[in-house]
Amino acid sequence: MARASSGTPLSKSLRLRLTHCFVVAPELFFGVFANILVLIPVQLGWLYYLAKKRRNRGWSLEGVVVYDRPVDWSRYLIWFP
Repeated sequence: MARASSGTPLSKSLRLRLTHCFVVAPELFFGVFANILVLIPVQLGWLYYLAKKRRNRGWSLEGVVVYDRPVDWSRYLIWFP
C-alpha cells in the first residue's frame, strides 16, 4: 500500500487534505460559484446588451469586443500562465 510522507496510508492522507480544504476555505468555493453563477452572466449580458444597441445580428459582438492588434507572446504568457 502506498504511504504518504507522514506514514499514513495515501488514501487516508488524500481524504484528509480534501476535507481540510472544504473546512478551512469555504469562502473560496463560494467565491468561485458566485463568479460562475452571477458575475460571468452579468458581464456577458452587458456585452450582448451593447451589441444589440449597435444593432448587431444574432450573438455577434462585432464592434463591442475589438481585437485590432495581436497580443505579444510576452504579454500572453504574463496574463495566461
